[in-house]
Amino acid sequence: MFQDTKQKGSVWVAVAIIIAGALIAAAVIFTDGKGDGSNPLVNNNNNQLIQPENNEPDLNAIPDISESDYYRGNPNAAIKIVEYSDIDCPFCKRLHVTFHELLKQYPNDVMWVYRNMPIPSLHPNAIKQAVAAECAGIQGGNDAFWTMLDRLYADDNSASSLTKFATDQGLNIDEFNSCLENTEVREKIMNQSKEADQAGVQGTPFSVVFVPGGEKISIPGAQPINVWQGLVENFISTGDEDSGVQE
Repeated sequence: MFQDTKQKGSVWVAVAIIIAGALIAAAVIFTDGKGDGSNPLVNNNNNQLIQPENNEPDLNAIPDISESDYYRGNPNAAIKIVEYSDIDCPFCKRLHVTFHELLKQYPNDVMWVYRNMPIPSLHPNAIKQAVAAECAGIQGGNDAFWTMLDRLYADDNSASSLTKFATDQGLNIDEFNSCLENTEVREKIMNQSKEADQAGVQGTPFSVVFVPGGEKISIPGAQPINVWQGLVENFISTGDEDSGVQE
């Protein structure tokens, strides 16, 4: 059963966090900073950073991982990534592919948790898509949630194909369509979005990394695979197996 992650101050964790920050800074330096999609931290619409550096979120306000979360990877992994995301967000689509690759490379060292943060003012279909993934999970469990989520991220016209996706998965269509109108499902999605908003998260995708020792690191934007590789390698090289999560 999942247990709360406890805060443990230690010198090596502090040093590791500095290293991780340097990796992120390097990723920003090696992009040109234009609002044309070349910089994963820049919003295409207004050429502004998705997560301003001077407005660090309160990571203590981010709920710990629980049994209600949908996840991929090893639940006892040393590195646990909680992603707040919007299915219709182009940067989120990019990060989704990156995390798939990261889990292939580190199947035992990484746990990937997905939480919803739809932004309907920018993406009108985002809530409907999030509901579809949640409904798949309600009917078919963790694997069904991820199957639907992958399909939604892969198809640019997914909002008009929800019933087809459910049929392809072998879900009960009557139950699925009924669930799409379930207010409790929508409430769960909005609560996840609200918790991120209250913590000070200002855009998607946004990831919180739970690392050995109980510390949390914020990583905004669709950082490239090399940043994530560096972070994982840094922490698994310490040999600290205290994952903070037990079953």
